[in-house]
Amino acid sequence: MVAADVSRAWVESWMGDGDFARPTSPPFLDALEDLLRAESDALDAVLLAEPLAGAPPIELAPLTDHEHPRVTRARRFRSDVRVWTSEYGVLVLGRGLAGRWEAAVEVAPEAQNASRHRCRARIVRGYPAP
Repeated sequence: MVAADVSRAWVESWMGDGDFARPTSPPFLDALEDLLRAESDALDAVLLAEPLAGAPPIELAPLTDHEHPRVTRARRFRSDVRVWTSEYGVLVLGRGLAGRWEAAVEVAPEAQNASRHRCRARIVRGYPAP
């Protein structure tokens, strides 16, 4: 999905061979920037899952420091921003494009490359955390 003020025909002109990854390619994004006279920032992904029962397997504490750089950035692009911290980093939820909930995650330097993804993968698949 391309959420921009461009014609469907323009987007379809980029989809000649049916490559649905094309809208995330640098040439497409460059052309879109030129057309909109804008600068791209980050690519978003839309994910959908049913909620799991119970509390999160990682303890989360609400963050009240509204000067945290992740919070400051989130408030520029989102409304209804909510922030939590854990020993592994920061989780930000807020309403973005069309009022949809969006998430941002900042992993603490000491938690990077520490196989936390294995725990998250189990959670996503619906398995209990180790």
